[in-house]
Amino acid sequence: MAPGTAGTVTTMVPNPSPGSLTLLSTAIPVFTLIVSVVLGYDRLSLRRIVGILLAASGVIYLVDPLRADFSSHTNIGNLLIVANSFSYAAYIAISTFCLCGMQSTGTPANSCP
Repeated sequence: MAPGTAGTVTTMVPNPSPGSLTLLSTAIPVFTLIVSVVLGYDRLSLRRIVGILLAASGVIYLVDPLRADFSSHTNIGNLLIVANSFSYAAYIAISTFCLCGMQSTGTPANSCP
């Protein structure tokens, strides 16, 4: 064991480029909407679709997709980013529904999303 590792095992995962990281991580709102609709917590509406498309076009405008690296040596890192984005989106959708009826004091809330 190498000095300073304290018994930890490290795995080398190819790092994705900052461009692909930005583009893939902005999928969180899309995944949140998908999970919410599939679980029946939310309804799909034209307003939500237009909002997500507008946000996505802004990200594509600001982050040049041609600089993103989607080559075979970054596939594992990119897949982990997508899995992280989907997991966080599921957490947001489910926790919003579960906590919707409670305030921080434990009394019922007046407004829910």
